[in-house]
Amino acid sequence: MPKKDAALAIPDVHWSKDMTWSLLSEVEKDDNRLVLLGKRKKKENTSGDSKITVFQQIGAVVLPKSYKLNPTATGKAVKWKYDHLMRKYQQHGKHLRTTSEGIYGSDVEDNPSKNEFFDCYVPVGGPDSTTTIKMQSIWDEIVAKFPFFPVLHRILLSDVLVRAKQHIAKVPKKKSMDAINARADAEMRLKSRDLLL
Repeated sequence: MPKKDAALAIPDVHWSKDMTWSLLSEVEKDDNRLVLLGKRKKKENTSGDSKITVFQQIGAVVLPKSYKLNPTATGKAVKWKYDHLMRKYQQHGKHLRTTSEGIYGSDVEDNPSKNEFFDCYVPVGGPDSTTTIKMQSIWDEIVAKFPFFPVLHRILLSDVLVRAKQHIAKVPKKKSMDAINARADAEMRLKSRDLLL
């Protein structure tokens, strides 16, 4: 049985800053974001596309010549760059996770390693008037090394916050202690960015 003709190989992709910005712009589009990062609202419909299909569609925009040669290989190249950007974001984002010294309460004192609180929270749009000087300095250093960080922060954190708020909305507003504890736990997860990093 004869082998199928191998698809044409695409040339090595050397990602320029403009190409990377274009990739991030495509990721932010609602249809692509929905598949790559999940639904923001419960009623939101998924497109039915797989992630690799979305990467191929992004490749058609960002790498049109490569896409014409081999859509599958182009999708893989886009996926590689997307995954690389996510890893870099997580690597740099860890520097924003400085914890506070004091942890209060008898339950917390018994098991302090499971409780973590943050000195500062950097909003979706980046540092603002509530951001500490130390955190602003860390942010500036990250952006100097990795200029795509603010856009990734906005894309990823906005989705995490929406999902956390949906979780809080599901907690019953009864006066029972279990409901109060569940609501407090959900609110803490919202505030603590631990969902993201």
